[in-house]
Amino acid sequence: MKMASDKRRHSTILKKLMRMTENFYTLLTHGFFGKLFSSYSEEEKLLEESGLFRRFRAVKKPEQLAGALKLSMASSFENSVFFEMAERVTASFIYRKLKTFGALLLSLGGYGVIVGIIQGMAFSHATVDARHLFVCGTMVFVALPLLSSKETLAEALLQSKLLSPILFDGLGFSRDAFTKKTVFPNRYALVTAIGMILGVLTVFIDPLYYVAAAVIVISTLVIFRFPEVGVVCWVALIPLVGVFERSSLILFALVFITGASYLVKLILGKRSFRMKLIDYPVLLFSVIYLFSGIFSEGGPGSFRSAVMYVVLLSGYFSIVNLMRTHLWIKRCVTAGVCSGTLACLVGMVQIFTGTMNASWIDVERFSNIGTRIVSTFGNPNIFAEYLLLLLPFTVVFLLKKGSVRYKVLCGFSLFVMLTCLVFTWSRGAWLGFLFGAFLFFIILSKKFFLAFLGLFCAAPVLSWLIPRAVTDRFLSIGNLAESSASYRISAWHGVLELLNDTWWCGIGVGNAAFEAVYPGVALAGVETIEHAHSIYLQLLAELGIPGLFVFLLIIFLFVQRCFEYLYKVRNGEERGFVIAGIAAVGAILVMGVTDHIWYSFPIFLAFWTVVALVCAAIQCDLFEQERYKDYENNTQYASVIEIGTEPLL
Repeated sequence: MKMASDKRRHSTILKKLMRMTENFYTLLTHGFFGKLFSSYSEEEKLLEESGLFRRFRAVKKPEQLAGALKLSMASSFENSVFFEMAERVTASFIYRKLKTFGALLLSLGGYGVIVGIIQGMAFSHATVDARHLFVCGTMVFVALPLLSSKETLAEALLQSKLLSPILFDGLGFSRDAFTKKTVFPNRYALVTAIGMILGVLTVFIDPLYYVAAAVIVISTLVIFRFPEVGVVCWVALIPLVGVFERSSLILFALVFITGASYLVKLILGKRSFRMKLIDYPVLLFSVIYLFSGIFSEGGPGSFRSAVMYVVLLSGYFSIVNLMRTHLWIKRCVTAGVCSGTLACLVGMVQIFTGTMNASWIDVERFSNIGTRIVSTFGNPNIFAEYLLLLLPFTVVFLLKKGSVRYKVLCGFSLFVMLTCLVFTWSRGAWLGFLFGAFLFFIILSKKFFLAFLGLFCAAPVLSWLIPRAVTDRFLSIGNLAESSASYRISAWHGVLELLNDTWWCGIGVGNAAFEAVYPGVALAGVETIEHAHSIYLQLLAELGIPGLFVFLLIIFLFVQRCFEYLYKVRNGEERGFVIAGIAAVGAILVMGVTDHIWYSFPIFLAFWTVVALVCAAIQCDLFEQERYKDYENNTQYASVIEIGTEPLL
């Protein structure tokens, strides 16, 4: 009898909790917030029907002039020497015999090794340059199997078990483009002579520059032919580019080349351009950044930072206009998860081999923390910011239906990312993660709301399972006696003093402007900080009220668009990507309360890449649904086709 009574009591409690959950979601969906965050389409329609837009569409001369100019430029581009040369170089490279490349590498590497040995022994060098010999020796090693091959590069790529899936399945290259029977003359003597000259020149030129030049030329040719590949490449490079000295410039060049390629394709009529409601404030944000760099207290340094921000932000427009299929969006996300996993493996190694930078932690208060890992980012907080953007998409991949092998790989990626997030010891990132996880799961399913209530109630018990160092670090949040918190509060005090006179327009963009103005208003002991330690205060300081307002408007429209889409679409993988986007942006913005999350240019690019990919996924899915409706309405014997209804769980 007692057991039956307990069961009824538990059943009643569970029913009440379920009813409370239903009421909560109904209030969110149909109440004030539901209406507010599901009116994106109505606002976009009002914009398109506004008087300004109607007048602009009514004027035909600019449109006709633009069309004539585009036609003229398209003709000029197609008939230009550059295009003809690019086509010739590309064809010559793809359909050349592998023996030719082998002869070039053997000659270059062989003479490079000889030059390196002579240079080290005959010119009073203490030792031979090991890196020089390694690079040139690797060229010789790679050349040997190429010399014995009878295939062209195109044939080898088609048959390669490693490169073929990456090029044709991963990056979307057409196999038909590699099946032509064009054969170019070998010219072994000429190639060998060129290799000899280049090898001798390694006396003055680092052989790594040859490798870099080859990568740049090949990448540029590929991206100008397929600009979508440029987007996939920069998504993959963001977590790995930190191993190079000028990582930001590499991303800058990649985004610029991709944008230029897209612009050329647009002029040729091979790509399209559309502006949605959210795109206008993003464009305005770019203009504000540019003008803040021109009229700045930081001079040329501030202008250079502004140009960097504007070019990286232009990647947003490249993504929303180039990523027009679910396949390309999936390629981008897959590239990000794979490269992010590699960066996390570096972080895992650092857990056991890393050293602590004393400026990153209060050593007296947290003496039990051995190291804070940075992976390839050089700073634990920056690494944590990247993980916050990536983790929700990794969870989406794990929740998808797939084979056991697929689940194991996704589970491994998620495990190393979570482990690395813990060992960054970034409390702001931990708070952001908790907020992002809460958003992700309560949007994904109502069932998780009850699970979070259960976890909240069980938190005191579960805390015993968490290592003491983690709980001590987490519970120190808000402790003003801790050096990191007091340091930030002192920094914020100085920034608020700075805003007394500059709140309406800001001081300009970048470290140069901040370092020129901030020391004059800083409290003693914090005169040398490089930023405001808060993205919101940083935007106020750099761009003033207009910049912060436009940024918050972009976030508001982004959330509106996402929730309106989720309200309309109940199933599908794209729904998971959109939920992940909301969680990622929400998590990093929470961390941004106490950190300048855009201090690192790669993270700035990663943030806008996430926003753009989510917008592209929404637009792509809505376009397919509209096309399906048009097909069904205009076809006499239309069959019902389920689009994007694959369940996430």
